[in-house]
Amino acid sequence: MNTNTSVNTLSSTHFYPEAVLPPFSPEALERFAGVLAATSIVRRSGTTIGVTTPITLSGASTTSGVLEYRVSINSNANQGADLLIAAYSASGVLIGYQVVNRASNLTNTVYNGSFNFAAAGVNSVDLAGVTFRAYQGTAGTSYRSGPDASPGITYGNNPTNFSGSSNGFRVNSTSAPTATTGTVDLAAPLTTTPSGYAQAAFNEVTIDTVAPTTTATITAINDNVGFFQGVVASGGRTDDTSLNLIGSLSAALVDGESLVIFSGTSQLGTASVTGSTWSFNDTRTLINNQAVSYTARVRDVNGNLSTASAAYTATVDTSSPVKPTLALGTGISSGNGATLAEATQATGVVRVTAEALSTVTVTFTSTAGSTVNTVTKTLTGTGASQAVVLTTADVTTLGNRTVTVTATARDVAGNLSQTSTSASFVIDTVAPAPVINSVGGSDSTVSTAANDNTVVGVGEKGRTVTIRFGESVLGTVTANSTTGAFTYILTTANRTTIGDGTNKQITASQTDAAGNTGTSSPFTFSVNSGAVPVVSSVALTAATGAINNWLNAGDVVEATVTMSTEVTVTTVPGPPQLELNINGTLVNATYSGGSGTSSLVFQYTILSGQNDTNGISINANSLRLNGGT
Repeated sequence: MNTNTSVNTLSSTHFYPEAVLPPFSPEALERFAGVLAATSIVRRSGTTIGVTTPITLSGASTTSGVLEYRVSINSNANQGADLLIAAYSASGVLIGYQVVNRASNLTNTVYNGSFNFAAAGVNSVDLAGVTFRAYQGTAGTSYRSGPDASPGITYGNNPTNFSGSSNGFRVNSTSAPTATTGTVDLAAPLTTTPSGYAQAAFNEVTIDTVAPTTTATITAINDNVGFFQGVVASGGRTDDTSLNLIGSLSAALVDGESLVIFSGTSQLGTASVTGSTWSFNDTRTLINNQAVSYTARVRDVNGNLSTASAAYTATVDTSSPVKPTLALGTGISSGNGATLAEATQATGVVRVTAEALSTVTVTFTSTAGSTVNTVTKTLTGTGASQAVVLTTADVTTLGNRTVTVTATARDVAGNLSQTSTSASFVIDTVAPAPVINSVGGSDSTVSTAANDNTVVGVGEKGRTVTIRFGESVLGTVTANSTTGAFTYILTTANRTTIGDGTNKQITASQTDAAGNTGTSSPFTFSVNSGAVPVVSSVALTAATGAINNWLNAGDVVEATVTMSTEVTVTTVPGPPQLELNINGTLVNATYSGGSGTSSLVFQYTILSGQNDTNGISINANSLRLNGGT
């Protein structure tokens, strides 16, 4: 036996398995909830049942979508086993039929049945009423069969003739129906004189299929527990396991109407309505990861439902997110300090990875005595590594000390993660401050004498000290790991680079473990290597008052003597002089400046009467000390 229920469209046959669902049970009706939801039959009073031999048909009570009836079987009939029940509208049009096929003959008994309009494909009927015709006969192989207690029920609504063949329905309209007799025409009008059937009209049967015009809207799901409370956006997540819904109506409900809330296709209950607003508490205990989809529909007194509201969805989330992970940024390590530049780098002093869309709180903490300094950064997780950037003000707040970093994540439902494993680093924004205390001893003069070529100072303990002359690196030395003191010995190459003379300056610089670099103030000293300076070149370099390259009385001519090294000039008892040759006459230009450098300047003022048509010249060996040095 085929036990599958089949419900097809209009003008089709409908089967209901007696073994699985009794044809008139509440369970069977529930199977047609999708169809019956818009259909309600209300029988307010019965009518007198007409009796026509050989069977009688009488009315009984009704249920939603189903009209119950009673058929009395005449034992004098041909004792057919089965019944054909045809339902007509008030205008005489067939609206559906039912074949009741059971194992035994229906003799000397009463059959109580139910006609399911929805199962017959009926969704509307004249308000004037419904007329039933009942035929006794034999159902053929086209119809379901079943035991006496639960007959096979077949529905349809095609008004074609019922053939008397073995697969049709042979009606007891003759004394001995055969395979070629007993044909019934269900399309025959109701005015046809009854023959072989009973007929009863239920004039006050009404099928109400009009859906309410008032519609509902779900405006919010409210979360009333946890960290995030308030409206949960449709499609959002919530940690509340007992949700509250609120909404509105397009108009106030009328008498008999109610607002029904559904979760998918399951009815949850009836909302509390005040005017054009409503609320509903979902009394279920929802579980983690449960997806809910709510709709609201207005239901009238006959069970018709309005158009469903747009679905409002949410997912219950009571699980804490995975705790975030931290990693130190580029160039940052727990052993070496972070400079200001590193601590404020755009790629982050630390990087955090946390659940996408979660609110991530990263906390930096440092301790100075009993004072705890805290900086908090908040960002939205992406599920990937993200930079956490400190500002200069943040670094100032934390100070030059060890900083501990932790992070938590709170997901969109409000669940808080465990605290991350901590990370730590040292902020070090203070540059070393080396100091040069002496160069060349107490007289600050470097010479070739023993121990007269040292650079002595103090700096950061254990760090390298770089000695520079201008931009030139003279060499390096490591500061004492206990005292920070350092001594650098100037080499011959260093003295050559510096050169003899006064007003020489060198500096000392250090870079600490964090990368901060500090440079000392310049230290000024002299170099006297004992080498005799020689003249490298002599030239007339300037003239004051010259007109068209001619010098006149009172004009000043200037000559520069370039020495092989820097020299110090003394002018006591007399300044050095440089002989100039003016037209064969030697005159003395007097020293005017350049001591401490390798360029000495001499000047001479042209006297009246001095002439030289081929230019002023300087003879060899023309430099005179004149008592100076």
